[in-house]
Amino acid sequence: MAIKHVREYYERMVSDYVEMKRVLEEMEKLSEEKASIALSNIEQIREQVKILEANYKRLAYIMFLLNQPNKDSKKQRYLNREKKKLDNIPVSNREEAVIEENTRILETLKSYF
Repeated sequence: MAIKHVREYYERMVSDYVEMKRVLEEMEKLSEEKASIALSNIEQIREQVKILEANYKRLAYIMFLLNQPNKDSKKQRYLNREKKKLDNIPVSNREEAVIEENTRILETLKSYF
């Protein structure tokens, strides 16, 4: 997969995330009848939102890493410029947490043998 493909995929995820935010805002304005239908499915809606948001934020962190400069002299300026975006990405979607999560899953799988 080329960087171009990763960027295209990221743009698609950004589009989906923005669309999700728009739909959630529209849901707040629903009539009482439609709102009651949505409330009956609230757990399913929450799960779908969590999945989409997690996918977006994990990929956003990958894009952060992908665009990070190689030279140490430029890294701090990049971090300062991207601080606001990075602050919106939960620690659970960052490199250390993902590696820890994978390690925990692998240890659990190995414990079955």
